[in-house]
Amino acid sequence: MTAYATESELTSLALPTGALRGVSSDDIAAVLEEASQEADSYLRARYAMPATSWGKDLTGAVCRIAAWRLLVRRGLDPESAAYQAVQDDAKASIAWLRDVAVGRAHLAVDTTAPSASQAPRVVTRTARGRWI
Repeated sequence: MTAYATESELTSLALPTGALRGVSSDDIAAVLEEASQEADSYLRARYAMPATSWGKDLTGAVCRIAAWRLLVRRGLDPESAAYQAVQDDAKASIAWLRDVAVGRAHLAVDTTAPSASQAPRVVTRTARGRWI
């Protein structure tokens, strides 16, 4: 499975780079994939998973869930304000995923490419060549 977020997106959307000092890229990738699988578990109620295209809404939710998991593993002080803020962000992301699952919210997906049923048809009045 492909994760819905990258390490660079994690540091731009959910955590400053310094917060992950000492955490290997492999560990970060594993947690991003784990958070993506959790997202799939909610989204599967309405969408074919895994998604083939997605927006920053899903990427951000996965980043916030992964940030929480990474900082808990690092031993973030549960009494700190940072702990509470990251936990609140993760909980809000899970709540949003639940809302998407039941239809109260919707994923931002790429709809620029028309489906086969929406593709334009070309009709001419004159036959153009012979089919053998």
